Amino acid sequence: CETHQNTIAQIVKDSYKKHINNDESFRIKLNRRRNDLIDRDSIIEKCAKPIPNPVDLENADKILRIEVLGNMTGISYIQKNDIIRIEPKFH
Repeated sequence: CETHQNTIAQIVKDSYKKHINNDESFRIKLNRRRNDLIDRDSIIEKCAKPIPNPVDLENADKILRIEVLGNMTGISYIQKNDIIRIEPKFH
Protein backbone atom coordinates (compact mmCIF):
# COMPACT_ATOMS: atom_id res chain seq x y z
CA CYS A 1 0.00 0.00 0.00
CA GLU A 2 1.01 3.64 -0.06
CA THR A 3 2.93 4.81 2.99
CA HIS A 4 0.24 6.70 4.86
CA GLN A 5 -0.25 6.03 8.54
CA ASN A 6 -4.05 5.85 8.33
CA THR A 7 -3.94 3.54 5.29
CA ILE A 8 -1.53 1.14 6.99
CA ALA A 9 -3.57 1.11 10.21
CA GLN A 10 -6.82 0.48 8.31
CA ILE A 11 -5.35 -2.45 6.38
CA VAL A 12 -4.11 -4.00 9.64
CA LYS A 13 -7.51 -3.45 11.28
CA ASP A 14 -9.30 -5.06 8.34
CA SER A 15 -6.95 -8.04 7.99
CA TYR A 16 -5.64 -9.15 11.40
CA LYS A 17 -8.58 -11.50 12.13
CA LYS A 18 -7.67 -13.59 9.07
CA HIS A 19 -4.13 -14.13 10.32
CA ILE A 20 -4.09 -13.98 14.14
CA ASN A 21 -6.28 -16.48 16.01
CA ASN A 22 -8.04 -15.41 19.21
CA ASP A 23 -5.68 -17.44 21.41
CA GLU A 24 -2.44 -16.21 19.79
CA SER A 25 -0.07 -13.50 20.97
CA PHE A 26 1.51 -11.06 18.55
CA ARG A 27 4.16 -8.43 18.13
CA ILE A 28 4.78 -5.77 15.54
CA LYS A 29 8.12 -5.45 13.77
CA LEU A 30 8.58 -2.25 11.82
CA ASN A 31 11.38 -1.64 9.38
CA ARG A 32 11.64 1.82 7.79
CA ARG A 33 13.90 2.57 4.87
CA ARG A 34 14.05 5.84 2.96
CA ASN A 35 11.16 7.27 5.00
CA ASP A 36 11.47 9.45 8.08
CA LEU A 37 7.88 10.71 7.94
CA ILE A 38 6.33 7.66 9.60
CA ASP A 39 6.82 7.94 13.36
CA ARG A 40 7.77 4.53 14.74
CA ASP A 41 5.88 4.65 18.03
CA SER A 42 2.82 6.27 16.52
CA ILE A 43 2.34 3.72 13.73
CA ILE A 44 2.96 0.76 16.05
CA GLU A 45 0.42 2.08 18.55
CA LYS A 46 -2.14 2.81 15.82
CA CYS A 47 -1.77 -0.68 14.32
CA ALA A 48 -1.80 -2.53 17.66
CA LYS A 49 -4.78 -0.70 19.14
CA PRO A 50 -7.59 -2.62 17.34
CA ILE A 51 -6.00 -6.04 18.00
CA PRO A 52 -7.30 -7.42 21.32
CA ASN A 53 -4.77 -10.26 21.49
CA PRO A 54 -1.94 -10.18 24.04
CA VAL A 55 1.36 -8.63 23.01
CA ASP A 56 4.49 -10.73 23.53
CA LEU A 57 7.68 -8.99 22.47
CA GLU A 58 9.91 -11.98 23.19
CA ASN A 59 8.03 -15.07 22.01
CA ALA A 60 4.97 -14.04 19.99
CA ASP A 61 2.89 -16.61 18.12
CA LYS A 62 2.49 -14.22 15.17
CA ILE A 63 4.58 -11.32 13.96
CA LEU A 64 2.93 -8.44 12.17
CA ARG A 65 5.73 -7.22 9.94
CA ILE A 66 5.49 -3.75 8.45
CA GLU A 67 8.12 -2.89 5.86
CA VAL A 68 8.21 0.78 4.84
CA LEU A 69 10.30 1.53 1.76
CA GLY A 70 9.90 5.14 0.75
CA ASN A 71 6.31 5.75 -0.31
CA MET A 72 5.37 2.03 -0.44
CA THR A 73 4.64 -0.27 2.49
CA GLY A 74 4.34 -4.05 2.76
CA ILE A 75 2.36 -5.72 5.52
CA SER A 76 2.70 -9.40 6.36
CA TYR A 77 1.77 -11.80 9.14
CA ILE A 78 4.33 -14.47 9.84
CA GLN A 79 4.90 -17.19 12.39
CA LYS A 80 8.17 -17.40 14.27
CA ASN A 81 9.08 -20.64 12.47
CA ASP A 82 8.72 -18.80 9.11
CA ILE A 83 11.89 -16.85 9.93
CA ILE A 84 15.11 -18.33 8.56
CA ARG A 85 18.21 -17.66 10.58
CA ILE A 86 21.62 -18.47 9.22
CA GLU A 87 24.23 -19.10 11.85
CA PRO A 88 27.55 -17.37 11.20
CA LYS A 89 30.21 -19.76 9.91
CA PHE A 90 32.95 -18.25 12.04
CA HIS A 91 32.49 -17.03 15.59
